[in-house]
Amino acid sequence: MTADLLKPPSAELRQLTANAAHYATSTLADSTLVSYRKCWSHWVAWCADMGIESLPAEPASVAVYFAALADGNVEVRWTNFRTKEPKSRKAVYKYGTIQHIYAAILWGHRTQGHDFPSAHPAITKVLHGIKYRKGDKKARMTPLLVADLRTILSSDKMRERRFEDLTIIRDRALLSLGFFSAMRRGELVALRVEDLAFGPDGLTVTVRKSKTDQFAQGAPVYIVPQADPLICPIVLLKRYLEVSGLKSGPLFRRIDSRSDCMGDRQLTDQVVALIVKACVEAVGLDPTLFAGHSLRAGFITEAAQRGVSMNNIMRHSRHTSERVAATYIRPATGFIGNATRGLSDPKEEK
Repeated sequence: MTADLLKPPSAELRQLTANAAHYATSTLADSTLVSYRKCWSHWVAWCADMGIESLPAEPASVAVYFAALADGNVEVRWTNFRTKEPKSRKAVYKYGTIQHIYAAILWGHRTQGHDFPSAHPAITKVLHGIKYRKGDKKARMTPLLVADLRTILSSDKMRERRFEDLTIIRDRALLSLGFFSAMRRGELVALRVEDLAFGPDGLTVTVRKSKTDQFAQGAPVYIVPQADPLICPIVLLKRYLEVSGLKSGPLFRRIDSRSDCMGDRQLTDQVVALIVKACVEAVGLDPTLFAGHSLRAGFITEAAQRGVSMNNIMRHSRHTSERVAATYIRPATGFIGNATRGLSDPKEEK
């Protein structure tokens, strides 16, 4: 019996233990973990420069760090992954970004066995002061409306140079689907061919996981055919699938620009933003005002301007907060039924 207790764990038990450890660390999205690790490394580097302890940290030190971030007094250093050259910069951080860094510092402490308060007075007072003095205005991208989409998809940039110009065919399908599905860019690039279902009434797209569906229950998005085939996502997707020959796997994939050959890896969400910026610039719009989110914002804005109810817009965009959805809808409908309309007109005698 004693000999059995001293036996090393079997290969199967070691694998099961490793699997359990993997699930235990899978409570955050991979992108969030990457961001937290980057924020944590910047915090550690700043503490080393200041000669103070980063782990465990004093709340007062964290408060001073946040004030320095808000004033642009923190030098962030990194190494260029291509040239291996050291880089550094100073930037003024917004209140929302500093809140994210706070979460990263909490994560860094707790993952290394140290407790750290999530609401210490020394820190919350400084955060409130930053919000009060600096503001908390969210940067919003300009919505890409139907007229903009039509202009882009009919531009010279989107004209096929040969019959099977796969990159252009892919980008047309991506832009159109991104608009009419009102998907977030991360959801768009995560789509698989199997998530598309073409039927007599239109297209059903299954979003497997999203920002508001962290446990991957899945949600369908329904898109009816559009009268204009130039911008219709159903027409453009069918064309893309026909030319690419895709039957399964990632829907929007990387394509070699020289050979026009499609790979196995899906696009990143950053590439969606670059595609949008390149397309709007090609038709004379300012690319700094647009990004991947402009597609989602454009659909919501366009639908609101055309009188679609908030309930139907939220059902399609899968917003769970009416307050968040209203940040798109209110500007779009601000001049519809406006209280100032006609106030200066002469009164009619009764």
